[in-house]
Amino acid sequence: MAEEKKRPTVLSLRITDKQALYMSYMPYLKNRGLFIQGTNQKLNIGDEVFLILDLWCEPEKINIAGTIAWITPKNAQNGRKPGFGIQLEEKQSKIVSSKIERILGNSINSKYATSTM
Repeated sequence: MAEEKKRPTVLSLRITDKQALYMSYMPYLKNRGLFIQGTNQKLNIGDEVFLILDLWCEPEKINIAGTIAWITPKNAQNGRKPGFGIQLEEKQSKIVSSKIERILGNSINSKYATSTM
């Protein structure tokens, strides 16, 4: 009997301004990624997720498939906020990352700390 594939967990991320987008975006991951702050989900590295991204400056929400790339636990070192790093699915990565990078402009190269690594 074939093993039933687990359905992706649906997550939503509402980003209300450019600074919050900068804090969440992970351009250094293969296929790019986003960080979702919080610990109310029981997820593991490698779990598939379906992310509904709501950007303040886009008229429609963006639906993105991805995978949990890392987990920052509660009480992490250096005061890091708990949450999940989501690596974007390859097919959608270019579309999503080009939108995000267009919004961030030159600030994407900033040296300011983020919520990510």
